[in-house]
Amino acid sequence: MSKGNLICFFLLLIFISPLLNMGCRPRLEVLSLQQKMTISQSAIFNPDTLRVVLRDSTDSGINVKGDNLVLDFKGAVIDGRKNPTSPDQFIGTGLTIEGKNITIRNLTIHGFKFALLAEDVDSLKLENCNFSYNYRQRLGSTREKEDLNDWLYYHHNESNEWKRYGAAIYLKNCDHALIRDVKVQQGQNGIMLTNCHNALIYNNNISFNSGIGIGLYRSSDNRIMHNNLNFNVRGYSHGIYQRGQDSAGILAYEQSSNNIFAFNSATHSGDGFFLWAGQHTMDSGEGGCNNNLIYENDFSYAPTNGIEVTFSANYLINNTMKECRYGIWGGYSFESLISGNKISDCQYGIAIEQGNKNIIEENHLENLETGIKLWARDKQPEGWGFAEKRDVSSRDYVIAKNVITDVDSAYDITETTSVVFSENIIDGTTEEKDMHVDRALPMDLPTPLQDGKNVINKDPELDGRKFIIVNEWGPYNFEYPFVWLRTMEKDKYIFVMFGPVGNWKISNAENFVDGSLKSGTFPNTLTATRINPEQSGSINFEFIGQSFVDQFGHRYKKGIPFHFSFQESQQSDI
Repeated sequence: MSKGNLICFFLLLIFISPLLNMGCRPRLEVLSLQQKMTISQSAIFNPDTLRVVLRDSTDSGINVKGDNLVLDFKGAVIDGRKNPTSPDQFIGTGLTIEGKNITIRNLTIHGFKFALLAEDVDSLKLENCNFSYNYRQRLGSTREKEDLNDWLYYHHNESNEWKRYGAAIYLKNCDHALIRDVKVQQGQNGIMLTNCHNALIYNNNISFNSGIGIGLYRSSDNRIMHNNLNFNVRGYSHGIYQRGQDSAGILAYEQSSNNIFAFNSATHSGDGFFLWAGQHTMDSGEGGCNNNLIYENDFSYAPTNGIEVTFSANYLINNTMKECRYGIWGGYSFESLISGNKISDCQYGIAIEQGNKNIIEENHLENLETGIKLWARDKQPEGWGFAEKRDVSSRDYVIAKNVITDVDSAYDITETTSVVFSENIIDGTTEEKDMHVDRALPMDLPTPLQDGKNVINKDPELDGRKFIIVNEWGPYNFEYPFVWLRTMEKDKYIFVMFGPVGNWKISNAENFVDGSLKSGTFPNTLTATRINPEQSGSINFEFIGQSFVDQFGHRYKKGIPFHFSFQESQQSDI
């Protein structure tokens, strides 16, 4: 063979070798969803909808079992909704997973107590899935009155007590998980982790749910970053009561340590961030949820606390809290660093009961009743091993370089010893320099992930707690036609109205006379006067406009009339 022919031969070989390799790769089988099917091989799926009928609460729709599987569902839907308007009756699990190194992509699951349930699955990956419209409790609280039965309780999960509340994603003993670009709305709980470590959870949209956005129990060394966790709330009626009922954007409980929570937005949630050391710590005085880094998050507009951290040592750095009751509540916190946070328009900026050896520095506290409040109880509760076995006296604080403006009281400090103040600026006046603050961190501060989304302050038009509107199924998401009674003075009723692009009109009213508008667009304010104060009334509306999805996941087509109403005896949107 001549030299020229040899060169041509090698060039041809280089050109066709990729084609030969492609031909040698195994082709993924294309499958259709079938109820009760067990998937044990990598596959792609037809984008169909599987309607699942479950026998009981332990039943499941689809099972995945195996190792090293990649499953691309291509938008396929597993739907267990027999009656979509009764999400408190949803049972069973949409997808159960066993094995290791399993990837689930592009899957939608609606209508189950658990959309996805995995236990003892190492290296699980969930990408670009939608697990909205799953289980949620029917709330007893109304606009006028709180129902104490709506309070949540997450203090124990040794025997899977958390399962009673359901979840979009429930992982137990699942290390090295990756969860990204998952959407969970109009349910109760989003991602719940028990004994899970070294996970990366980022770029998820878990919002407008009635319980917890992301919850951790005995879960450490995880990274929770760049997530939209807004409007995970219950127990709130604007101007009437602000309870939160232990809902939260982020929950960290029972020996969950060394986690990084960074660049998340968890606004309009019961607590923005809620951390509790755990029952073991309360009984023994040992352990806790320690060395967690809470960094550059937005926890504004919480009915209760922007950040609550208790009985533990942690790092709260560069977070934002606006219009909460407490910006930071740190009961029994010790050896914690509270630095660089921006807290405004709250009742209290930073409040710590029975804390010790904490550094409070370089925070900006503005427009508050009280800037920094430190105090101690007269007597510790009986049975608290933590207080019996540790020195929980309020003591040994450094308060330095904080900027405190427009407050009724900069400090409210009682029954607290050994407090050093240095270089704080109070309404423009700088205190004397008393000491150098040493605040070396045991870890490097994180930087944004390369593909991490910027979720902070993406909906400024919803700034403020007045936009927390909770009906019997949870927080309203501003996507479907809705009317809500904002205030009333004697027989004058003022309503706020929200919804998609289009036009509404009053179709009829009973015992009300309209005093302002009879039709309009969204958003809007409507004033009406009740005719007979001894009788209840109602106003019925008709909307025609863009397509939208209601709170139960039903899509209404463009231009089709949709009816909604206000009933004086209860709030209604149907």
